[in-house]
Amino acid sequence: MSQLSIVGLGGAGLPQRLDRTHSDNLWKAALNSLSEDDRSRINFHSPNLQVLSELHELTTKEIQRAEQGRHSFKRRNGQRVIVKDLFAKVAKWIDHFKQVVDVAVQYDPGHAALPWAGVRFLLEIAISDSKSRELILEHATSLAEIICRYAVFEDLLLRSPSAAVSEMKRALLTLYTRILIYLAKAKAYFHDNSLRQIERHADLQKMFADIERPLARSANILGDIKDELDGIHRYLCSESLRPLMCLTLASNRTKILQWISTEPYEKHHKQAYADVLQGTGQWLLTNPVYLKWKKESASSILWLHGIPGSGKTKLVSTVIEDAVAGHQQGLCPEPVYFYCSRNPAEPGRSRPRDIVASLLRQLARINCKGPLLDPVTRAYRDEEEQGFSQGLWELDMCCDLIMDLLPCHQMVTIVIDAVDECDPLLRDDLLATLEDILQSSPTLVKIFVSSRDDQGIVCHLEGYPNLELSSERNSDDINNFLIFETDRLIQRRKLLRHTSDRDGLRSLIIERLREGAQGMFRWVALQLQALCDLKTDQAIRERIGKLPPRLEDLYQELLFKIENSPAQADRQYARNTFSWLLSARMPLKTDEFLVAISKSIGLGPGTLTKKHVLDLCCNLVIFDPTLETFRFAHLSVREYLEMRTEYTTEKTNALIAETCLLCLIGSTDTQDTWAFLRPWNFTTSDLEAFKQLYTYAALFWTFHRPKEGETRPNENLEKLLSYFQSDEPKDKSPLSRYMCELPESLSVTNWTMEAVSIVSLTDATTKSLCVTNWMMEAVSIVSLTDATTKSLCVTNWMMEAVSIVSLTDATTKSLCVTNWTMEVVSATNWTSYGGNIMSNNCCLLVPSCSTFLKATTLINWQILII
Repeated sequence: MSQLSIVGLGGAGLPQRLDRTHSDNLWKAALNSLSEDDRSRINFHSPNLQVLSELHELTTKEIQRAEQGRHSFKRRNGQRVIVKDLFAKVAKWIDHFKQVVDVAVQYDPGHAALPWAGVRFLLEIAISDSKSRELILEHATSLAEIICRYAVFEDLLLRSPSAAVSEMKRALLTLYTRILIYLAKAKAYFHDNSLRQIERHADLQKMFADIERPLARSANILGDIKDELDGIHRYLCSESLRPLMCLTLASNRTKILQWISTEPYEKHHKQAYADVLQGTGQWLLTNPVYLKWKKESASSILWLHGIPGSGKTKLVSTVIEDAVAGHQQGLCPEPVYFYCSRNPAEPGRSRPRDIVASLLRQLARINCKGPLLDPVTRAYRDEEEQGFSQGLWELDMCCDLIMDLLPCHQMVTIVIDAVDECDPLLRDDLLATLEDILQSSPTLVKIFVSSRDDQGIVCHLEGYPNLELSSERNSDDINNFLIFETDRLIQRRKLLRHTSDRDGLRSLIIERLREGAQGMFRWVALQLQALCDLKTDQAIRERIGKLPPRLEDLYQELLFKIENSPAQADRQYARNTFSWLLSARMPLKTDEFLVAISKSIGLGPGTLTKKHVLDLCCNLVIFDPTLETFRFAHLSVREYLEMRTEYTTEKTNALIAETCLLCLIGSTDTQDTWAFLRPWNFTTSDLEAFKQLYTYAALFWTFHRPKEGETRPNENLEKLLSYFQSDEPKDKSPLSRYMCELPESLSVTNWTMEAVSIVSLTDATTKSLCVTNWMMEAVSIVSLTDATTKSLCVTNWMMEAVSIVSLTDATTKSLCVTNWTMEVVSATNWTSYGGNIMSNNCCLLVPSCSTFLKATTLINWQILII
């Protein structure tokens, strides 16, 4: 019956339920077209679709009987036919038909049931009459397939408004009529007691050929059409068009993935795993608790927790690598992962919304090179049609789409490192989301998380399986790391350079550091670096005899060493480095960062190199080659510096604001600018270097400058602010250039609200309260009498106005924009203080800073409108 395979029929492609109206009418019309004799013979029992259950029961019994006897027969061409397989095919077509037809509904007179009753009759004949089995059994199997296939044809095609529908009905009516004639003649022949066996079979074969012939002709035509389409497809897939098609598909795919999340999670993993010592972490991969979590057929969370510096992130990277290796061997799916980090320059790494959005991005395809799954593409098209009106992803939106994607995966493994570095105010939302996924997923889900022993996390995860990273568990890994690192430093002649007892001191160092490690890799690394600075054997022995026991003690030693450097410039460079890493609002590339820390008031000309930075900061700072940026060597370094009075948020932000203003002012090549900067000894090369940092300075200087009411840290910052906001001379002032080039800066960096680290509120009440406070602040500005102060306050208010764009509720956003407009347009108070209004642009103009305020308001207003 290969010629009957006109439509691929399978469970996945079937409609949910067929409308049987068409079928009843066509089978009824076919019945009415028969002669009276033939019509009288079409009187099979069970005149409704209940016959399907009876037929299925019959085929099931015959399959079982055939299995016991291994029944088969030979065709005339010698081919052996397995009886069990023919009955199984009939059962298969019955099951397909039942999937798309509501068989619980009884029909009268049940015309659609007639052909199935006929199939049952043929099978009963084949079972009882061994001489007719070969012919009748194969005919019954073919009829079951035809009836099922063309029931689907009716539903798919007869509802269409195409002009070919009437022709299709005519062809189906002819087909159904021939099937009923065949069944009528078969019943007549087999009820005839004559011995015309050969003639009877020949007649039936001829009538069945009348059924098959038009189907074969249609199959041939369809084959020709398919050949034509295949030719077109081959052309579209030819090498000449492949680059264009691949480029288009890749572009759309990348666009959708970037729409979901821009977090470079793969680079974060590469950085985390880069210096993992081969062979370490095996205690975890072979631990019974870990193996049970990994292998059992139950969704679960496994929590790895331990003290700071104990190597949790390295272990997590090892778990991810193990899962990746399993995927490459075809043993498991690709892992979905994220590395959290508490770093103002990377705000997305501590926000639950961005973390879950990154997981969503990874779940959007079965593997990293596979096509995007339908739920994601549909969501993108829906958003595209609405002009992306919903703006940024919200946590509940991400979670809903993840739940839509999970059934597309056979299994999902989620790994999240350093949950304790997630924003403490929002951390519960992340943990609750993970638990929701675990409990509601229809797919097997494995979740692996790591954190410190934070009490809030303990409350959430203490009921799940967990592994505590203790000194007993990771002692072998620390010992391997200690031996490897000690030998590496000796080979590079950084440690024990001038010793006369290298082997003895090496053994002593390894022994004492192993005893004092207490499970902390970070402590071992810092102690080895401290020993590298010592010149004599006695100094090394003395140091080993009184090792500082805590990380904080080591940090204090290093900071004391930095702050007591004989050169003021070196101390300032280190202070600049720490300040920028503590408070920068986005990661800076290497060249940008080096300019930022090198161009401060009081420092001479020239720019530091990467090696300078690493040497000056004494192992507290590392360079990340994967992301081409500097970062603290460990979270504990950031935490230690944040406790120091010289690195408060106000002081670090003031230092960055000073550098940003120097950059904005120094990028304006005018005589007035030169005259202003001359007392600080900046050179032409310094002014040229400022251009590399200009985009960051233009975007973020307002977020670093002191807020209204804060103490101004130094006189230099006051001078820079005053000069920058003076707006003189108007056409060539730093402020004029800043306002002209700000839109370009925004475009270059694809400015979003995440880029400026404005908190995205999810609670509606909190949002409303914040908007209300913002409006009250705007109103209070009108009471100020000093023009300069008022200009600064209005500027600050305008920048804060941008936060309205983070609102997702349309009504709330509309109300906020309306209130803001009314406040801006209202001249009641502003005019009495020398201000004036341009209502056509909704722009505030304060005489002391007109260009800045006009441009700032226009930019913010455009953002609000969007």
